[in-house]
Amino acid sequence: MDRKNLLKGNDFFGNLKNLGILALVVIGVVLMLSGNVSAANCGGAVQCGCGDTLTSSLTMTGDLSNCPGNGIIFEADNIVLDCQGHTIEGDGSGYLFDYGIYLNSRQNNTIKNCIIRNFYHGIYLYSSSNNFLTNNTANSNRYGIFLNSSSNNSLTNNTANSNSYDGIYLSSSSNNSLTNNTANSNNRYGIYLSSSSNNSLTNNTANSNSNHGISLDSSSNNFLTNNTANSSWYGIYLSSSSNNSLTNNTANLNSNRGIFISSSSNNSLTNNTANLNSNVGIYLSSSSNNSLTNNTANSNSYDGIYLSSSSNNSLTNNTANSNNRYGIYLSSSSNNSLTNNTANSNSWCGIFLSSSSNNSLTNNTANSNSGCGIYFLSSSSNNSLTNNTANSNIWYGIYLSSSSNNSLTNNTANSNIWYGIFLSSSSNNSLTNNTANSNSKYGIYLPSSSNNSLTNNTANSNSNRGIFISSSSNNSLTNNTANSNSDVGIYLSSSSNNSLTNNTANSNSNRGIYLSSSSNNSLTNNTANLNNKSGIALGFSSNNSLTNNTANLNNISGIVLGFSSNNSLTNNTANLNNVTGIYIFGNSNFNKILNNKILNNGKTGITLSNCGFWGHCYDNAGNSNNKIKDNKILNNNVGIFSQQSNSTINNHKVKIVL
Repeated sequence: MDRKNLLKGNDFFGNLKNLGILALVVIGVVLMLSGNVSAANCGGAVQCGCGDTLTSSLTMTGDLSNCPGNGIIFEADNIVLDCQGHTIEGDGSGYLFDYGIYLNSRQNNTIKNCIIRNFYHGIYLYSSSNNFLTNNTANSNRYGIFLNSSSNNSLTNNTANSNSYDGIYLSSSSNNSLTNNTANSNNRYGIYLSSSSNNSLTNNTANSNSNHGISLDSSSNNFLTNNTANSSWYGIYLSSSSNNSLTNNTANLNSNRGIFISSSSNNSLTNNTANLNSNVGIYLSSSSNNSLTNNTANSNSYDGIYLSSSSNNSLTNNTANSNNRYGIYLSSSSNNSLTNNTANSNSWCGIFLSSSSNNSLTNNTANSNSGCGIYFLSSSSNNSLTNNTANSNIWYGIYLSSSSNNSLTNNTANSNIWYGIFLSSSSNNSLTNNTANSNSKYGIYLPSSSNNSLTNNTANSNSNRGIFISSSSNNSLTNNTANSNSDVGIYLSSSSNNSLTNNTANSNSNRGIYLSSSSNNSLTNNTANLNNKSGIALGFSSNNSLTNNTANLNNISGIVLGFSSNNSLTNNTANLNNVTGIYIFGNSNFNKILNNKILNNGKTGITLSNCGFWGHCYDNAGNSNNKIKDNKILNNNVGIFSQQSNSTINNHKVKIVL
């Protein structure tokens, strides 16, 4: 036997911290070798003793107990060791070079039906290839089964439990097959691959390990399929590992994360389950170009799927439901694609982006979450949301906070308890063809948000307002529909320089379009019909331009100006309203009412008064210096009614009551 080869091991000099430890190890090696000087060859009809070298196939007929050094050392190729369930037991001394079964540079051997315990290494292969390990039990060692620089070996139906370090360890080993092995309750890792590539792990169980169930470190192109890694600290952990495939694995009930991908790229995760973990189901940290498809991450104590500082990943058809915080969470992560994912019934939000930009969210569902459906926070910019559904959430359907230059297209945000779509302190966003109906407060709500574009959106049947713009400027609202809301269709409060064009605000319970304390807005070609109070109303609002709008068939008035001055009303239509076409009251001055059509209203065409509809009259609240000219006022009960007003009224063939 070439005994100097016994000095080779995975952690010989790597674990030596100083010269004192080196001296102790050298002494241990000398003692071990001296103990094996009388080691004999065994095999065939000759049974092995402790420390013997196996030179031919052997079927064991008895146990080896309390071996002071090694158990059996392979010294030949193409042989079979069948322990028939017998035990090879060490003395538990923990020497670094105690091996239960040891192969060095050996090929085409079979080890089966052995029970190995109380060694530093239960079964150890060094630089050995094409060997078969089957139905062995390597429990209660430092390492259960250890492959070092070994390739093309097959490990099948082995058990490596309750080892003080790791169950199965591969170091710099490639093209090995691990199938139906069990590595449970080890003090560090169940199965650990270090700098190992092109290995296949199939149907293995690695549960209840103190650290990780299955761990890959600097390992690439491995295949993990149908493995179970439950009830450890991490279920499956990849660190600095690339191009691995994880398919149909289960990582549940772990004390921290189910599947953790750290600084790893180009991995594929498909049909994995990561449920009921105490932290996150699937976690990517500083990892790029990974593909997550058809995974399930439900009922985790924190989040279902979490990406931190991770870019260019693809998440498709994943399910992240009923987690205690977020379904899918992106933090400082960019250029990711989220498509056809489901994030429902989470305790906070379905999909959450924080400081994350240039992501694409398409056809995702985020319903019935206790917070919000989709939430962008803290400078999340240049993201694209298309065809997503965010319904029946307790707070908001889609929420953008301090986030700019996002595009929201064809999304649905219905039946949320607060708002359908909510933009707070967010600018330069584009909202197109979205639906925000039947929400309990507002359909679309923009407070303190500027330079946004809202086009072809629908905000109907909301319990309060359809579209609400508050303290916001330079927004463009075009071709939106805000019908049948319980309060106002489109409401601007303390907002300036906004443009409203071709919008429809019909059949609302209060007003169609209402501007309160808002200035320098432009309203053009809007329709506000069949509202319960007025079609278009301005309160305490100045310098607005209303052109070519239609305000017909409203229950009280078509267009109302209250305490509002310097507004221009041109070419508008106010017909068939129950009380008046245009109503001006409350010290509204210097307005221009020009070229409007005011037909068939129930009482007056135009009313100027110091009294409001509700019957309260204001002292010193006459309306002065208004210019009313060239309007078409026909078939009203009274054409123009003026009370306590000093205005210029020209070019009308109407009945005037002064």
